[in-house]
Amino acid sequence: MNDIDLNLLPGELREIAQLIGIPATMALVGKYGGVGLYVPIELKPDHPLIELIGAKNAEKLSARYPGDEIEIGKAEAAIRELRNREIRSQYPALSQRALALKYNTTERNIRLILGECARNDDQMTLF
Repeated sequence: MNDIDLNLLPGELREIAQLIGIPATMALVGKYGGVGLYVPIELKPDHPLIELIGAKNAEKLSARYPGDEIEIGKAEAAIRELRNREIRSQYPALSQRALALKYNTTERNIRLILGECARNDDQMTLF
């Protein structure tokens, strides 16, 4: 997960990722993606941010955004890239059909992800 291209993250998430790292940023996206997140000026030991991203990362956020509400984007491009990597790593151990069912998508989309669709479409034009 650490090797996600930062350009796949929307603006402010890119800055947050540089501050606290990709794994912690993606944890924020998983919990707060699409909504605002209030960053307290002072963190109490039982604050949910500490449990979610760790004390050091929560302190970094609090120091950078004290008392601010930051919009946590959905990071759909980054999430899609992570999913596609998982799909490619599981093929051919799992069939295209099994991958489509597992990731709630179509077999055609799985072929696109695997890079096979272009070859299949070229074959169809021969007929």
